Amino acid sequence: PEGFLRISLRVVLPVAAATAAITVMLVGGIVRAHRSRVLTGAEGLLGEGAVAREEFEQDGARYAGTVWTRGEYWKAASTGPVKPGERLRVRDREGMTLIVEALER
Repeated sequence: PEGFLRISLRVVLPVAAATAAITVMLVGGIVRAHRSRVLTGAEGLLGEGAVAREEFEQDGARYAGTVWTRGEYWKAASTGPVKPGERLRVRDREGMTLIVEALER
């Protein structure tokens, strides 16, 4: 009866190795996901490129208009005038308005 109470090392070692390999792969995926750049929400828009859809008009101390970024139209504001078709970069967001700046030429 003693022989029936033991589990063979031929079974234990492969199961333990497979479990360890799966655990390492899962933990590695979690670490990569945490280190990757945010792609959604307000943080995901920062640094994205945008294209002006209209000439920005002066609105108090800044200029306001509409931009196209990530397949959407957004209200935008900048510190200087912007022409239609000009390429911009999203610097910040205030509510539903993007703060943009001209790309270096």
